Amino acid sequence: MRTAPEVGANLAGQFRISALRLLRRLRSEHTPDTPSGVQFSALVCLSRHGGLTPRELGIREEIQKSTVTKLIAALEADGLISRRGDPRDRRRLILELTPAGTELLAARATANQGWLNAHLAQLAEEERAILGAAIPIINKIVGD
Repeated sequence: MRTAPEVGANLAGQFRISALRLLRRLRSEHTPDTPSGVQFSALVCLSRHGGLTPRELGIREEIQKSTVTKLIAALEADGLISRRGDPRDRRRLILELTPAGTELLAARATANQGWLNAHLAQLAEEERAILGAAIPIINKIVGD
């Protein structure tokens, strides 16, 4: 008989692998010209939290300052984010999504939703109910 830590470790490993496979599968539905995972994550962060300083973005995304600098440059070059001065402190920059960045996120969300809807429709009603019941638990794990 397994102990509680062994069962938990097995569940944790299975859950992690399944979550990674789902994310990888969703990413595979997009064209090569879509942003990388780090870039997409930064866009989502800016969308959720509004204007952020580069430092705040780095903290939220848990990336180093040099990575943030390169990330901002790439997203700005692609026209997905813009910078503006902070009206309260001219030394600070605020990063914001551009309309193109907002459109890209919406298009990607629509594509992901369509793929998921098609695959969820193939599940039995009971399976969809179980999955629906798990969502609040998953959100609790990730801190939402």
